[in-house]
Amino acid sequence: MEALEKLATHLEFDRSVFETVQDLKDGTKKAKDVAVDELFNTYLITVERVIDAVDAYLHKGE
Repeated sequence: MEALEKLATHLEFDRSVFETVQDLKDGTKKAKDVAVDELFNTYLITVERVIDAVDAYLHKGE
């Protein structure tokens, strides 16, 4: 989660999706209490946004 905080200082994205996934992993939140389809969709969109930003940064000088 620390890496997400640092990344958020450089890129705008919805961190809550990662926090929810972590809560599910830790058992502090139950899958029945989460709109899983919406969570998965938001997760994929957010990961794509981060990947696109990293790619743009890496290829900025080309």
